[in-house]
Amino acid sequence: MATVFFIFAEWKRLCKRKYLKSYIQDGICDTWQVLANMVYPGGLNQLMKIAKNGYGEIGKAKGEWADKIGEKLDLERNVSPSFQYLLAFLENSV
Repeated sequence: MATVFFIFAEWKRLCKRKYLKSYIQDGICDTWQVLANMVYPGGLNQLMKIAKNGYGEIGKAKGEWADKIGEKLDLERNVSPSFQYLLAFLENSV
């Protein structure tokens, strides 16, 4: 998965360091759940409470994050190995 490092400057005041410290770039580590704990008001627990085992609210939140992240994404500066692999694959496919 692409890393979320590029959003930290903008959302720094919302970032909870304990979640950031546990994040492993390009690891299989529940990335969207870590992001929810850092940026969603009330964190993952609040999002899950609102969702009530349905994925509509979760999908909506993830879509909003993707829109905000996409606006700030700098393809050349993103050093995530998995993102660079995806980018190279897409460039070679065109």
